Amino acid sequence: MPLPDFEAAVCDNKPFGNWENLYQQYCDRVRDKQQEYVQKLAKEINLLEAQYNLVQLIVKRLETEFSQQVFSMLGRIMMVKVSVKTYTRDLQIIASKSKKLLFNIEKKRKELQDLTPAESGDEPITRKYFTAWIIQLSKHTGVQLNRHTMMTGEFCDYICDLRDAVDNAKIKAAKNGRK
Repeated sequence: MPLPDFEAAVCDNKPFGNWENLYQQYCDRVRDKQQEYVQKLAKEINLLEAQYNLVQLIVKRLETEFSQQVFSMLGRIMMVKVSVKTYTRDLQIIASKSKKLLFNIEKKRKELQDLTPAESGDEPITRKYFTAWIIQLSKHTGVQLNRHTMMTGEFCDYICDLRDAVDNAKIKAAKNGRK
């Protein structure tokens, strides 16, 4: 089915023919994976927030009470070469570098916010939902995708492909010791 027809049926509440079966297929292919992705994204946000808060607490503690072991461990975690000779400067660098975590948190929160309304069940899927996905998918493929010529199944496949690529990149980054 052409994506514009599916989009009109969903957004304008204009069901047709075999509508229930088609919508169920869409949900099975995308929404279930999307729910899984939303849960995963929420966990990532919580982990990043915990990391940021821990780093901030440790930095504050180290500002008042020196501990070589904790200082060295914090340097390794934040990938900063630390030295007792440059203790104060290194703490400032670590605190500053931890702010990158805030940027990542906000980026993931925005992504979660863009995905959550369609997941909540309280709000219907809107054209904004489809537009946001087309933009993300176009960025991922490096090609301007045209929603007017795309089929619904193709749309679902692109979404699944994007999620797989993100998951694979995270796995690869974790193996290389990056986050």
